[in-house]
Amino acid sequence: MTRWGILGDGAIGGLFAARLALAGYSVQLVMSKAFHQGETKRSLHYQDDQQQVDLELTICDHTEQCDMLLICTKGYQVVDALTSIRLSKHTQLITLHNGMGPQQQLVHRYPEHLIWAGTTTHGAERHQNIIRHQGTGITTVGRYPSGQSEQLPPLWIMELNAALADVVYHPHIEQALWQKLAINAIINPITAIAQCLNGELLTPSYQPLIRELANEIHQVAKACQIILSDSDIIQSVRQVCQHTANNHSSMAEDIRCQRQTEIGLINGYIIRKAQEHQIEVPLNQQVVEKILKGDCANG
Repeated sequence: MTRWGILGDGAIGGLFAARLALAGYSVQLVMSKAFHQGETKRSLHYQDDQQQVDLELTICDHTEQCDMLLICTKGYQVVDALTSIRLSKHTQLITLHNGMGPQQQLVHRYPEHLIWAGTTTHGAERHQNIIRHQGTGITTVGRYPSGQSEQLPPLWIMELNAALADVVYHPHIEQALWQKLAINAIINPITAIAQCLNGELLTPSYQPLIRELANEIHQVAKACQIILSDSDIIQSVRQVCQHTANNHSSMAEDIRCQRQTEIGLINGYIIRKAQEHQIEVPLNQQVVEKILKGDCANG
């Protein structure tokens, strides 16, 4: 049985930790000594539509007893969070954050480790020690970079699926990461700037902006040899907005709470790739500038 570690105990980290524990798997919350400040146990109250359960999880600052480390921090926190703990060489790493960039950093920084990248559409909220699973989704994972492992999924994916279905193995994970990146690069900045619910992006007034952003993203993805049409992007954005109509995006919440956003790893990543291929992406640059300047409604 795989031994799991969770780095980053926010909403998504807490969700996976709780569900793995409820499924009977060994799971620890991994964090630096400076962060846990001597705390050795943490109580979580997990809620979904079927159950409410109290859990107590072990806290440690190392991965000696972790076969897999699920990294659920914000994207810009990944490298610092990993360097703050004692990482054992046998531990495999799975990134599960918005945006792109840190995955490549880990490959170069930790060449002795197996690196996996993932993305999830599960929805969760955390209020103090309460974890609420708000919406079921799909978690997609694959070796990063792809092409250097067998095409069959590892056995631990079945365990993760048993804990929090559905988990899908993708032999070309970059494709899945770009699909999630495209959705985030439209929904997150628009809702953050307008300080609106996701569902409001379904109204006619936002469609020209969505189409222009989708076209820029499609051009950059194509240059990166990723198959991602602008019509597919628009359709995916619409589906997510319908499914999460009454939710605020993570970036909208970050702006509202005056926290650092992941814009540099989302639209910022698209801009950097566009520059590599000499592609103009003025709308992506515009939304990044607005977010960085705090030029948002009530922001």
